Amino acid sequence: MPLLVIGKTPPAGKREGTSYDTYLEKLLKLIPAEIVALYLTGIGLVPQDLPENQKILLPIWVAFCFILVIVVRYKATSDQTTPANWKLIAISSVAFIIWSYSLGGAYEAYNLYFPYLGSLAVLGWTAAAPILYGDL
Repeated sequence: MPLLVIGKTPPAGKREGTSYDTYLEKLLKLIPAEIVALYLTGIGLVPQDLPENQKILLPIWVAFCFILVIVVRYKATSDQTTPANWKLIAISSVAFIIWSYSLGGAYEAYNLYFPYLGSLAVLGWTAAAPILYGDL
């Protein structure tokens, strides 16, 4: 699991209490990369010419990966003494939905995919997420 937000350790050469996270580092902590990779692999295995009666597999796959985002972020942000960081879990969940939409896949099968909307959503969320979660 690449995300661990229980505690912060400043990088070498930085003093305790200084702001050492750059904008990009904050953004990278919010993107559920391991689940996006899983999603891409799963969508890549599904044939392009899927019969109508099997298209239900695509939204089920999206929902499965979405639930995994919540579980992975819950486990990564909590332990026996620290409660889960629900703000980060929510932001990561929204990030996954936006990323999965921007990739097409399941949304294309139901004619719900508009590439420009995906691009705009990615741009907006990329700018907004670190602002919404300023104390990362």
